[in-house]
Amino acid sequence: MRDKKQKYLSLIERARQNYEYKKHANFKWCDECKKAINLWTYWQGLGYEIDTQKIRILLVGQDWGNTDFDSGKTLENISKINSLSPNEYEKIQYLDGLKPFVTDKNLVELFASIGYPNIDKKRYSDLFFTNISLGYRKINTSAHITKAEISTDKEIFKELVEILEPKYIIALGKMTYEIILEALGFKTPKISLFNDFIFTQNGLKYNKGKIYVVAHPGGMGSANRKKGDKSNKTSIELQKEDWIKIFFNTT
Repeated sequence: MRDKKQKYLSLIERARQNYEYKKHANFKWCDECKKAINLWTYWQGLGYEIDTQKIRILLVGQDWGNTDFDSGKTLENISKINSLSPNEYEKIQYLDGLKPFVTDKNLVELFASIGYPNIDKKRYSDLFFTNISLGYRKINTSAHITKAEISTDKEIFKELVEILEPKYIIALGKMTYEIILEALGFKTPKISLFNDFIFTQNGLKYNKGKIYVVAHPGGMGSANRKKGDKSNKTSIELQKEDWIKIFFNTT
């Protein structure tokens, strides 16, 4: 337990130093992220170093975006959380008082569908959220970032996986999935029909866990998940089926 704690805390510091010394052109470190390796980890995963609980699901997004996008309101919550002692963390949640992004709203629904209700109001000790890129955009909030820029933290991510030893690694979107595979030493598969691949995948074994990819639950990813589907199901219904198939092997 102590070994995992020290490794995790050391990894956070090394990640910060990488951004300080490498001077990434379009990304910066989040100075407010003092108690977790990623801003998103304040949602699920905060306090991991205290009890180093077994992680069932490691959820991995692409990158958080620009912290100025919501006028700094998320960082206000992070600052408030930083002022708390670990036994007070539940007093403030990541989304408290915020207007959630489409991604956040859909993730609340998706996690409820697999047995984790109200992740917007509760932290679960076996969940851990991060982005494959640990930096935050200096410029725009979505497009015009290259895969190479998103991939700069692959070595750090691999070490994080070795520490957490998750049962499931869930990649949000095709690019995130490809970078995860590269980080963990897999060859990137050729995926022609992404929606078909999502539905038919069996998961790649990695150590004691498996790696899966799902549609990104944001606006664009959700719209793409519906493409080609002729049923009356909504995109979020299709995504729930994808998630349920992974965790319960049914559809």
